Amino acid sequence: MKNTGKSLTSTLLSTLFVLNKGAMGKYIRRVKIELVKSVKEYVEKAREIRRKRADWNFINSQPEPIKSALIYYIETGDFRTASKLAGLQVNDFLDLAYKAKIPTVT
Repeated sequence: MKNTGKSLTSTLLSTLFVLNKGAMGKYIRRVKIELVKSVKEYVEKAREIRRKRADWNFINSQPEPIKSALIYYIETGDFRTASKLAGLQVNDFLDLAYKAKIPTVT
C-alpha cells in the first residue's frame, strides 16, 4: 500500500463522503434512519420495563432529591447523572435503585 501521508481515518471519511453523494449514499442514509428508529424503539422498551417493574410505593416514600433521581433513572436509564442528582455515590445509588426494584436493562 502506497503511503500518501493520509491517515486511515481521513481516507475512510473521504471515501464515505464520496459514497454519500451517489446511489450508495442513499442506501447509507436509509440504513442510518433505520438504525435511529431501532435505537429509539429499544430505548422506549427499556423505559417501559423500568416503569412496570419499579416499586412505586418505595420510590414515592423517598425524600427529595432521591425520589426525583430515581424517577430520572427510570425515564432515562442514566444512573450516573441520577446518582449526582441524588447526591450519592454511584454504587450507593444503584443499591437504592435495587431496593426500588428498578431493573438494569441492557
